[in-house]
Amino acid sequence: MLTGKGLAHVLLAQVETRWETFTPSQQAECEHLLERLAVALRREHSVASRAPSPARVPLVGRLSA
Repeated sequence: MLTGKGLAHVLLAQVETRWETFTPSQQAECEHLLERLAVALRREHSVASRAPSPARVPLVGRLSA
């Protein structure tokens, strides 16, 4: 089973290989969806970069705890 990002990668590869077979309206719809995806991914990335990262505990510390 693919993750969300893995599935998106597969779908984008399929769109890329089939782009020339799409009608102009299908290409326009794909462009619109790709713009929305780009906005969502930028938002996800910016939120993730602002979130505090958990403190990392060395493996030895985890094993001896």
